[in-house]
Amino acid sequence: MDTDGLYDIINGNLSAILMLAAGLVAFLIVYEYRKDDEGGYYKLSVLIGFILGICLMFFGVTRYEGWSSFDAALIVLSGFVLFIRPLRDVPFALLLAILAMAWMYVFLGGLSGDLEILSEGYPRIILSVVVGAVVYMVFNFLEKLTQLVGKILNCWPILLILGSVCIIEGSLLLADAPSLINYYYDWKNEN
Repeated sequence: MDTDGLYDIINGNLSAILMLAAGLVAFLIVYEYRKDDEGGYYKLSVLIGFILGICLMFFGVTRYEGWSSFDAALIVLSGFVLFIRPLRDVPFALLLAILAMAWMYVFLGGLSGDLEILSEGYPRIILSVVVGAVVYMVFNFLEKLTQLVGKILNCWPILLILGSVCIIEGSLLLADAPSLINYYYDWKNEN
């Protein structure tokens, strides 16, 4: 088999391959978490999930043409869940607030004319702190909201269910069978 043929096979089944990979890594994370949540294999599986999560979100956002909406949403959701797991305790809001304060302090230093009073001393410091506080409040809210969703989706029973759905959907797509969403709609229409 030449490389063009292999590329065509992978490209034609990309959504199925991504879902199978997401499901298998989710199973691996759950298995290692239940076995030893402080062990090296668990941390390695989380790292693999983090890298795969980035890839899943990238492909889910950029390569979704031809995929069903359910498949694209499942790939992006799986990517988010795998990506957010190691980042649950990183204080992004604080880091962004410090950057905003520093940027505002530098920006205010370049003011001249009528606004020159803001470029010196206490007004410059106070405005920088106020901007940092506003940025912190907004991004802290978004961070906590993201962490809440991440913690809910990353508890191991939900991660196991999501991994199962990914593996089933990926297997169905590889077998050219109808999607899970089609089975759901058929069941819903019968009842």
